[in-house]
Amino acid sequence: MPKIMPSLLLLLLTSVLVADTKRQVLLNFENSKSIQNWRTINDGVMGGRSVGRYRLTENKMLEFYGRLSLENNGGFASIRLPSGDLNFKKGDLLILRLRGDGRTYNMNLYAQKNLGGISFRQSFKTLPNKLIEVKL
Repeated sequence: MPKIMPSLLLLLLTSVLVADTKRQVLLNFENSKSIQNWRTINDGVMGGRSVGRYRLTENKMLEFYGRLSLENNGGFASIRLPSGDLNFKKGDLLILRLRGDGRTYNMNLYAQKNLGGISFRQSFKTLPNKLIEVKL
């Protein structure tokens, strides 16, 4: 019998770049156009059975949801936004405002347009159904 993990849920409200005391909004989810470039990448690319999806909620949040399965050596679901130049500078901070499900998630930022090479990864823990700010 395949081992199936419970459903996953992460609501990303907004991402903010902070340099010194000045905040600059990098992503907002005001309408369906604001999420059209996002993509799901799940373990099906390697034969897994996990399902991850995203949608825009009526509260203008990006909702990432789905089901993790360890069947066929799977076990990951993700959403990605193609790279762009965010003009990060030394000392900048990325702040995610989100509501989670109590799991630990990873945020990856790639230093180049393709997904190979150098990336910066930070794990963060969510609290079940509680709005938090994660500083990366």
